[in-house]
Amino acid sequence: MRLISSLCLLVTASCTSGDWEDTETGTETAALGKPCGLMCGSNSATVDGVRFWELHPNLPNSSGVSVVEVLDGFGDDAGTLRVVDGALAGVKNATVYPLFKNGRIIVYVEDSKTYHQLTVEEHATAKYWVAPNATIPMRTSRIVATLLDENMEPKRDPEELCPDAAPGGLPDGHFVVFSGDRYEADRKTVKTGKDAGEWINIACDGSAPMKLHANRHTSDSGDSPYIATNAERQAMLKMYVADYCGEGEEHTVNGHPLEIINDKSWAPSLSPGFVIKGKNQFLGLTSVESVEAVWDADGALCLDEPRYAKKGDIKCELKSCFDWPNKSWKSHGSLLTGNPK
Repeated sequence: MRLISSLCLLVTASCTSGDWEDTETGTETAALGKPCGLMCGSNSATVDGVRFWELHPNLPNSSGVSVVEVLDGFGDDAGTLRVVDGALAGVKNATVYPLFKNGRIIVYVEDSKTYHQLTVEEHATAKYWVAPNATIPMRTSRIVATLLDENMEPKRDPEELCPDAAPGGLPDGHFVVFSGDRYEADRKTVKTGKDAGEWINIACDGSAPMKLHANRHTSDSGDSPYIATNAERQAMLKMYVADYCGEGEEHTVNGHPLEIINDKSWAPSLSPGFVIKGKNQFLGLTSVESVEAVWDADGALCLDEPRYAKKGDIKCELKSCFDWPNKSWKSHGSLLTGNPK
């Protein structure tokens, strides 16, 4: 008998920003869609309107942020910025220099013509939401950003990258970093492996990428047998932002409760505040007020009661999930959502 896992609860914010055009630099895309949408407001690694939600060793991100120098805790050159064992590090001549306390990343912001210093304050660990008692926990980091003057000295007090993130189980001010996955913010799609390039995600607590990572739906968090395919990762992303029609439009607000199960035989894991209730005889959900949707990489396959939006505001027409009599929803999608009582 297959075990259905109950997954995380909080839903990411729904936000918008100005349009951004894709630009090619070398063989990788330097900017993908809107820098908001996936991580915005309190869920975004943002200081002075500059978004640090992704960094690349050689390319500017969509806010024009480029990595200039990586320094270890003693101020020595640490080489190229990478993610090693769930934390930021420098790699130089095949030697890894972990960025422990006081490790620094100097970045340049093209729009404002300014330099910022990102300083590591501390590291910690948290439990993954899937297989929380695994030997290797989820690593977290806290970093502050400081605006530098023309002499590369601090111009004002440092600010937290993730000061007021929505609760997702990480220590205050902490975030997760990972590579091997990249998120297209307009269309809400996921690139993995070589297609993700060398981009590094800085995912604040409560953001959609952080939730994917906690659910082992990223390259760096996957650990056999908990390996999610690219399609399963994209399905989870679209589910979290309520992209019903699969075109990138969000229909939710931050912190809205939702009950979620997936189709894999993974051990049950509960996000903070989640309460197991009874069994729903039809779809296998724990007790819910109503069924919301079944999801795959293209968005919702069926829809009954949206978690937040009005059904009339959703542009595409989707059939009821109850139109699959005597068939398991698992033969159609990888995730099922319901609205708690």
